[in-house]
Amino acid sequence: DAALVALKRALSLAPRDANIHCALADLYAQCGDIPNATSHLQDALALRPNWPDKRRAEILTTLGEHFRKALLYEDAVTMHRRALALAPNDRDIRYNLATALIGTWELEEAEALFLGLLESDKDFRRTYVNLGNVYRNLNRLDDAGRIFDEALGQDPTNSTIFSNLATIATDRGWYRT
Repeated sequence: DAALVALKRALSLAPRDANIHCALADLYAQCGDIPNATSHLQDALALRPNWPDKRRAEILTTLGEHFRKALLYEDAVTMHRRALALAPNDRDIRYNLATALIGTWELEEAEALFLGLLESDKDFRRTYVNLGNVYRNLNRLDDAGRIFDEALGQDPTNSTIFSNLATIATDRGWYRT
């Protein structure tokens, strides 16, 4: 509460300070108030602060993630694309874009991004699960099973991976009645 009060006071004193808007957005996001977090990030960007590209890309991809969590996938993809244009080699932005593309069913593009991420970093664990889900959505169950097996090799206690492997087995009809 004290942080929120202080940041609101700071904003009342400097309403055109984009960094205060970003700090408020971070605080709202931590509290689970995604609409207010989103609003403050949009306000910060609208002020056109003199940020380096890296900072602007971070804000855009954070906004994209807020949109994705609110199931506004097209808006999420737009923000992540803008961020990626500013920071084309940023691994996290590429991952965020690929994840948002799943929500818009642009699965081939998501696949290409995930494969590119794995090509540059085989240990990027969270990529395996999402790539496996892309393959499952494309009904490429053999590819999905292979990717989930690779993920399991990296993280043998991950319940999400086991759940995905069970789903593939069910999709294939490998269950007992």
